[in-house]
Amino acid sequence: ARPMRAHSSSVLAAGGLAVASAFHVPLDGAGVRDLQGRFAVLEVPMLACPLPKEGQAEEWQPHCAHGLTKAIECEYNGFQYSMEWYFATMLRDNAQYLSSRMEDADFV
Repeated sequence: ARPMRAHSSSVLAAGGLAVASAFHVPLDGAGVRDLQGRFAVLEVPMLACPLPKEGQAEEWQPHCAHGLTKAIECEYNGFQYSMEWYFATMLRDNAQYLSSRMEDADFV
């Protein structure tokens, strides 16, 4: 009889499970409450900044983006491709996790 060989997908799945369990951090009620008020979400500017006057340097302005020609809303495009969208949306939808002032947030 020929020895059976594990399929590479089985090996990868088992390896992935081992890695995931090594990084698992269980959160109890107190751990979840400790996360409240610690985050800030930066809003993506949807407006183009006005061109600076001649001789004037461009300055960062949080409400606009220099050189923006077209603004498009981000959309959920599946878990693997949309983590940035997912986390920002989850925080916006659950305001108890947002810091009252961006300067006081532990995570931006």
